[in-house]
Amino acid sequence: MPETSLKKTILVVEDDKILGKFMVDLLEEELNAQVLLALNGRQALTVIETVKPDLFVLDYQLPDMNGLHLYDRLHALEELKDVPALVVSANAPIEEIRRRHLSFLPKPFDLDELILLIQQLLAKEKISC
Repeated sequence: MPETSLKKTILVVEDDKILGKFMVDLLEEELNAQVLLALNGRQALTVIETVKPDLFVLDYQLPDMNGLHLYDRLHALEELKDVPALVVSANAPIEEIRRRHLSFLPKPFDLDELILLIQQLLAKEKISC
């Protein structure tokens, strides 16, 4: 069994390249996870054709669709319907996020809080197996 299969896979969808790369580096180092970056919704939909992430971290304000629309499209797929998601944004419709039972972290966020929340979401994902 390849070593990478033991690692959790996180798909970060963030249109700010600098913030996205920072999140990838941080999560790879702190969580020993495989972290993939998509800069928009279309890229995310392409990534999931070949990879099944254990967690989605979605910016709300993306250039081609908002993060909740992307979440709906991802979770419409049978193989991804149970994958947890974290929405990060400075400006997002909280009621829509709550209605979908998603986790939310406002930008700017505390790095320790981000890591803790992701650890909790990944632990929950394992329980459903």
